[in-house]
Amino acid sequence: MKLPSTGLSGAEISRKLQEFRSGDANWRSGRVWSYVYHLDEETERVAKAAYMEYLSENGIDITTFPSLQRMENEVMGYCREWLRGDEQVCGSLTSGGTESLLLAVKAARDYARVHFPAITQPEMILPETVHSSFFKAAQYFNLKPVIVPVGSDYRAIPAEIEKAVTPNTILITASAPSYAFGVVDPIREIGRMAAERNILFHVDACIGGVILSCNRLNGEAGEDFDFSVPGVTSVSMDLHKYAYTPKGASIVMYRTEELRSFQYFVCNDWTGYTVVNPTMLSSKSGGPIAAAWAVMNHVGEDRYRQIARDTMDATRRLVQGIREIEELELMGTPASSLLAFRTRKINVYALTDELKEKGWIVNLQFGRGEIPPNIHLSVTYAHVPLVDAFLADLRACVHALKKQKLPKLMDIAKIQAGKMLGSNAEGDLLAKLAPMLGIKDGKLPDRMAPINELLKELPKDVSRMLLLKFVSDLYKAK
Repeated sequence: MKLPSTGLSGAEISRKLQEFRSGDANWRSGRVWSYVYHLDEETERVAKAAYMEYLSENGIDITTFPSLQRMENEVMGYCREWLRGDEQVCGSLTSGGTESLLLAVKAARDYARVHFPAITQPEMILPETVHSSFFKAAQYFNLKPVIVPVGSDYRAIPAEIEKAVTPNTILITASAPSYAFGVVDPIREIGRMAAERNILFHVDACIGGVILSCNRLNGEAGEDFDFSVPGVTSVSMDLHKYAYTPKGASIVMYRTEELRSFQYFVCNDWTGYTVVNPTMLSSKSGGPIAAAWAVMNHVGEDRYRQIARDTMDATRRLVQGIREIEELELMGTPASSLLAFRTRKINVYALTDELKEKGWIVNLQFGRGEIPPNIHLSVTYAHVPLVDAFLADLRACVHALKKQKLPKLMDIAKIQAGKMLGSNAEGDLLAKLAPMLGIKDGKLPDRMAPINELLKELPKDVSRMLLLKFVSDLYKAK
């Protein structure tokens, strides 16, 4: 495609954008259980106004835009208070949870280079339920991920972490809570062990840090996960989740300024301006910073606490409703507003499709090893009035599936895949299977059960190759 020779009007641009998004999920409806965190229309207006006010300001240079520095520092102060840090605790506002985790890992690697120069093959210990961004960080920064199992409650096992420690260990990680199951790892026990061995310890509270902090302020008992725990050296906490700010706002905080300094990039070796990047990005819009500051000040702590109470009440109602459905089993005991459940006697992939038919978009998780495939829900304030409606549809979907089986197509696809794998024809596997699985013109079918079942059955390296090729084929210039 070529640019139009004559520019389009604002009205035409708007019309085209509405046309493009016609197939997108309606997240304002409260029927999407992941990806978007919506509070209300008034907060959305405040956020957008602040974002647009600072859309063009560039966070690369605080001497040119000191207002961005002021807002970021104030947001850091709010977060430090929530995380019970002392005056030494400091951090940075990042573009999201992934960047926060990447920076925490980079800081740990570079800290080890200075303080433990004998380590040439650094390792970090990852309970198997940690976020995928840690694996991305391991790949990006050339660290060895040492994966340890979790218990039957899906929480990290301190003894397993202790066994995994070697002279090359530079970082221990844990979740508060894990995204997949909403359970908080035993942070105090792990922190004590990390402190005794002088190993850095990062707590990923990206998704739960805000609501867990509000739960504590509301008097709810829970696992301590923040800087009140000895041994915790860094914490990440997203604002674009349960602080309900627009996308592009997360924080990573460190016990000391020295540790934070290892996430920075400084360059005065080139012929241009001096570069000091606190985070990964150089040029970046001031919009997310301004919007985060605006939303947090607009909502205020009292309302955040009330939102947390209402959200936790909705979560408990969902948990009870799921437990009452014989064919479903809750996985773990949620410590915050995240939960997951597996199915018995019905197909979990088909259940995901059935719920989508009724307008609910849930998060399918494939599981790993002994952990079975399951369905994840991130409960937000938007879901509070919809709990009963969801549970009614969930019961109806389970009842409808009790008499159904996956189509015979699944068996054909498995046989075809087995033949191709045996003949070393993996490169053509997607092209051969696509028509049978309903993939046409690069678009996935409405019902994904056969595809998800096949991905689960295939060897990991093969399914990874298929996913890579499929997504790569989606992103091509038109």
